Amino acid sequence: MEGTIKIPGIDRLPDGVVMTGVVGFDNHELGGSHGYSLTTYEQPRHEMVRAIIAMILGTVEAETVTLPGKLVIRNST
Repeated sequence: MEGTIKIPGIDRLPDGVVMTGVVGFDNHELGGSHGYSLTTYEQPRHEMVRAIIAMILGTVEAETVTLPGKLVIRNST
């Protein structure tokens, strides 16, 4: 079946479990290639590194930093 994801060791889902969609994380380049077309959540990696460096150097006084992510919709949902 085209578009089916195979999981080694799992032949079927347990009774009562319905698979309606799959979402990845980090928007890895393989998620949109090789026929997978996986919906994913993309983190702002470069901004995260900048924020971490600023926190280490003490140029940001916050203990936490909130950065916007992005949902990349593809065919898996």
